[in-house]
Formats: sequence, C-alpha cells, structure tokens
Amino acid sequence: MEAEGYLPALHAVTEVLELSLDLDQIIYSTLTAITAGESFGFNRAFFLLVEPRKGRLRGYFAMGPASREEAARVWEELGRRGETVDDLIRKYSPTLFEREKEKFRTELDLLTFDVEELRGQGSPLITSIENKKAVLVRDALSREDVHPRLKEVLNVSEFAVVPLVNPKREVGVIIVDNFITGEEIRDGDIVALETFARGASLAISRALLVRKLEEKVRKLEESQRKIREYQKTIIEMEKKATRGELMHHLIHELKNPLVVIGGIVNALLDDFPEGSPQRPYMKAVVEEVRKLEGLLREVVNGIRNLSPADVAPVDLNGLIIEKASELKSYFDARSVDCRLELDGAIPHLTLSPTQLS
Repeated sequence: MEAEGYLPALHAVTEVLELSLDLDQIIYSTLTAITAGESFGFNRAFFLLVEPRKGRLRGYFAMGPASREEAARVWEELGRRGETVDDLIRKYSPTLFEREKEKFRTELDLLTFDVEELRGQGSPLITSIENKKAVLVRDALSREDVHPRLKEVLNVSEFAVVPLVNPKREVGVIIVDNFITGEEIRDGDIVALETFARGASLAISRALLVRKLEEKVRKLEESQRKIREYQKTIIEMEKKATRGELMHHLIHELKNPLVVIGGIVNALLDDFPEGSPQRPYMKAVVEEVRKLEGLLREVVNGIRNLSPADVAPVDLNGLIIEKASELKSYFDARSVDCRLELDGAIPHLTLSPTQLS
C-alpha cells in the first residue's frame, strides 16, 4: 500500500489516541486501523500486553475474521455499507470490544507466555521489544525461535511483530499477518506500522497508568471503609468498657448493702414466729434481696447483654397475678383492697423473666 493510503487510518484514530483514557477503546481503535482495508489492511492483528510483575506476555485482544467464511461475509458487508475506518472506530463500545475479544478467547489464552521462556528461546516477540524494532518473521512454521503455541494460533509462514514501547516502559507487542489473502508483508508496511505504533504506545501507556491509578484509588477507598468500620468498633468497645467500669462500681456499691440487709432480715425473721403479722413483710424483704442478688450475679456474668437464650415468652397477666399474691399480706395489713382487671388479649412478650420480676 502506498504511504498516502495510511493517512485515513492515522487521521481516524488520532482523536482516540490523544484524548481517550480508556485502555480498551485505545486498543480497539488501534487494531481496527491496522486491519481496515482502506488503511494498513492486515487480515488479522493480536495485541499482547507485558505484565512485568507476573513476568509474562499476555494475549489481551485480537481483531479480524476468525475464518475464511467470516472474512468473506464481513468484507462483503463492509463494502455494501460503505463504512470508513472512522465509522468503524466510532462504533466502539465495551460490549463490542468484549464480543470481539470473546471470539478469540482460545487464541488469546494460548498467546500468553512466560517472558523468560521466550527470552531463552530467542523469540522474535522478545527481540522486537528489547531492540525496540519491528521484526518480519518468514518461514515461521519451520523456525525454532517461534514458540509452538504461536505457530499453532497463527498457522502462517509469515507474520510481523511490532513493539509497543516508550522511554519509561515496555507496553507489549502487536502481531499482524495476512492469513486469509496470503499477501506478502512488505518492508514499507512494517515501517509505516512502526511509526503508527509509537503513538499507540504512548496512548496505551497513559491508559495503563490511569487504570493503575484507579485501582489504587479503589484500594484506598476500601481501606478507608475498613478504617471507618474499625473506628466504629473501637468506639463501641470503648463505650462498652466505660459501661463495664460503671457497672462494676455500681455492683460494688449495691452488693455490700444487700448482703448486710439480707443478713439482718434473716436474723430478725427468727424473732417473728409463724402467724405473726410482721413475718410476711420480713419474708418479702428476704425474697426481694434474693432476687436483687441474683440480678447482680447476672450483671457480673455479662447477662445484661441479652442473648436469645436469656429471654423467653412472658405472660404479663400471670406475672401481675403472681406479684399481687406475694403482696397480699402486705395489703391486708394496711387494709388495702387490691382488685385486678386484666386484659386477656395482651400477647406474650419476649423478655427476661428474672429481670422483669
């Protein structure tokens, strides 16, 4: 193709390369320009991303027909609709990107390599990146420096590898071939593609940096969320600790008088024989002291923070009748007439019976 034939592709993709921060959009637009018939016109293109931390070169995206039948159908449709490179690039959407990527899922998985393995093999994929220069590979199927999986996926005798690099990092490589038409890849095609790839390298590097920044922001937001949760937990623990100290103080202040009162009343109880009008009062005091001591034991054991096992359905009417019966002798001694008018429709409540009584 003549040099001016590349100009539409360069013009159409320039806006994306200069303005977009979307990694997928940049890669989609770049490979669209490379495979469009009115620009570079390669039948197929693969983008492999360098992942330094994992020490691998990963198949990330591919563009082009998957078979001769698809090629005939797609090229006929494009010719009928008269779509330009600009039209194809502006049709980008995340859904379209994923659909095209899914079409080459198997091939992209196979085109994921360990960098050190490729380096030891003298692979043109690594040679291209390290020398920052495109490599035209001929007699590919018979060469030992071409990885077996690369041979399997491409299944062509000729392909080209174009590095995507910039002064600060190695981005990846683009592999192109003409597996449908079998058209020879010329030196002029490689030179033009190298020039085009430099702009794509900068745009992809920028998008990768933004993606990395976004990931760090997400991690920071997640860390902040966890910190807020920890702060709430700490504040709650501090509140509980404060309540615990206060409770210990109150228990201490209440327990000693209760012990004294209980001892005195028990001693006095012996002075009031059965039938004595004062004896029911003494027994009532003893019973209430016993309940209060039991309540304090519950507090000491942490039972004030009720769990489901500590509560049970309580019949309020029954509880009122029980208490009225306990106090009958007290009322009689003071000529108090106690009458109960209870509502039988009152439902049972889930409470702590011991604390309520």
